Amino acid sequence: MGLKDAWNNDGATRFFQGQGRPGGRGGDAGEPDSSGGPWPERDGQDAWPTLIIESGDSSTLPDLRRDMEWWFSPSDHQVKIVLLVKLDQHRRRIVLEKWVETAPLSPRSGPVTRAAARLARAARPDCVQQITIDWIDGAPNLPTSHTVTSGDLRLEFDRLFLRPPSPTEGDILITVPRLQLCASRVWSVV
Repeated sequence: MGLKDAWNNDGATRFFQGQGRPGGRGGDAGEPDSSGGPWPERDGQDAWPTLIIESGDSSTLPDLRRDMEWWFSPSDHQVKIVLLVKLDQHRRRIVLEKWVETAPLSPRSGPVTRAAARLARAARPDCVQQITIDWIDGAPNLPTSHTVTSGDLRLEFDRLFLRPPSPTEGDILITVPRLQLCASRVWSVV
């Protein structure tokens, strides 16, 4: 799509709760395994990435989900997608989960209390896609030795780049064959 120069790879940069606010950079901090965001829209030390990747071999999936929950609120909802990657060597499986914040719930009918209004405004993380890649048979370095459930991984353009796509742009698709290739490369070195 010709967007190579429009994406900034932040890698494993440490981000601080309160970053970008007066008196920020104090308190809790998070360091993803990888991250990135649009350039120049998210340039500068107070900018948060739009994409966070958390991965784990020894970490459990619930551990990774706890990490995921941290990213949305401290970033003041600047983080748009958190991708979790869990490697399960015992089952010879890789689990990918894509998390985004979903729209707030509609307020209930009747009088609106302050607590109900706060809950109605609060977006919540939601796992919108889960992909499992199993090493089923054959040499680990052969892509065809891996099966993928749930199809291609889709990363929405507007969430990544903070703008609608032009007619020549669109969502980023990591196709099943590409996921199989990635799995074969992971298992060939593990």
